[in-house]
Amino acid sequence: MRSVLEFVKERNKRMKSDVVETPLDLLRLLNKRWRSTRIETPLDMLRILNREKRVQEVTEKLLERVRGER
Repeated sequence: MRSVLEFVKERNKRMKSDVVETPLDLLRLLNKRWRSTRIETPLDMLRILNREKRVQEVTEKLLERVRGER
């Protein structure tokens, strides 16, 4: 299982977004991105990243169907 930091680094490569090198950078980025949801604990961070990951997986599945890959 990948760490949260590895997941975000990989995502950054795909999305060409802000550079995340340390866990502190990750917290800063997430707090900037979700202004309505302040991330104060690691549990908050995991909850938001899991939701984002699920949304991304569903989007990729839908794109595969549209392209006819499945």
